Amino acid sequence: MRQDHLRATHKATPQHQMTIDTDHAIACLQTGAEQLRELLEGQAEDIESTIQLWMNKVVAAGMEPEEASMFVVMRLAAEIACIRAEQHRTPLGEYLGRILLAFGELKRKGFWAGIASVTLSSALAEIPDGCSYAVMHAQDLEDLEDRGSCCVAFGATDADGNAVSDEERAEAGKALADALMNEGLSVDWDGDPARRIRIAGIAGEEE
Repeated sequence: MRQDHLRATHKATPQHQMTIDTDHAIACLQTGAEQLRELLEGQAEDIESTIQLWMNKVVAAGMEPEEASMFVVMRLAAEIACIRAEQHRTPLGEYLGRILLAFGELKRKGFWAGIASVTLSSALAEIPDGCSYAVMHAQDLEDLEDRGSCCVAFGATDADGNAVSDEERAEAGKALADALMNEGLSVDWDGDPARRIRIAGIAGEEE
């Protein structure tokens, strides 16, 4: 937690002239977070007393009780979210293996399918004319690693590079969705050819 942020949140009043020991307050917050992480991971029942001890130390360092409560709640929520993410996170390689198998199925059907370039626009520029396609790019991989979900673009063009009808695009989307689901991936798509397909996780493991 940045020290300047901690200082900015504290406003002295005539009734409260105690000087905050910033370093000590930050150390208390960090120690409390570590204690809560150990308790939460071990599913211990002594969380309440740990929070109270943490509060007392931070208030003793010079923070107003209301400010200390805010920090404690924020850090507790962050620790819980972090632990849940770690417990439910699927390795990126597990996703990629399934996605590449799905792309392989599409290639056998005549699709251009792959992971290309850094942005969607540059990835689309690499796709040849006259084919259906499914494509991901670097940002999609980052989303997949960070959130456990990402979007996959799809579509089709004619031999001159022009977009095909919505019906043909929808057919390409359905083929992609089916291929992903065949590899055990959960997808979110309502059949709209203008909307990318979202990989929502591995079937049966979504939160």
